[in-house]
Amino acid sequence: MKRLLCIFVVTVLLGFSLPVLAEDTAEDGQIKISSERLEAEEKNQTVTFFGNVQVRKADMVIYADKMTLFYSSGDEEKIDRIEIDGSMRIVQDDRVATADHGVFRNQEGHILLNGNAAVHQGGNSIVGDEIVYYLNEARSEVKSQPDSRVKAVFSPGGKK
Repeated sequence: MKRLLCIFVVTVLLGFSLPVLAEDTAEDGQIKISSERLEAEEKNQTVTFFGNVQVRKADMVIYADKMTLFYSSGDEEKIDRIEIDGSMRIVQDDRVATADHGVFRNQEGHILLNGNAAVHQGGNSIVGDEIVYYLNEARSEVKSQPDSRVKAVFSPGGKK
């Protein structure tokens, strides 16, 4: 179990910032995770946090109902993907991202938010059915279904 948590921490430090623990502040690169329950399944190669999940790293916090880590084993155990479900909210400084579901894919180097996906910062906001952030390229893509539209609000002179 400790080994799996260490793998998770290393993965997060390398490319995916997650938040936790309401009262504690993550210091010195620490990542703190709290939930009502944790299940580790070696057979399925998953670790799942259930109930009021909070992840805290530096100035970023992620809130969700459930978070599942999928890992591969071998010479080096690695996190393949992290799925975040239910009332997902990512807060970093004045930026807030929300969605019904989120997936971080380590190999592809991107984070996908879908289902009522939105990002707000200052007076600016963008809403779509799906938002993809490409970590290695520092670019985003916002998509909508055929029967809906991407919506953006920009406030000139507002906060950056």
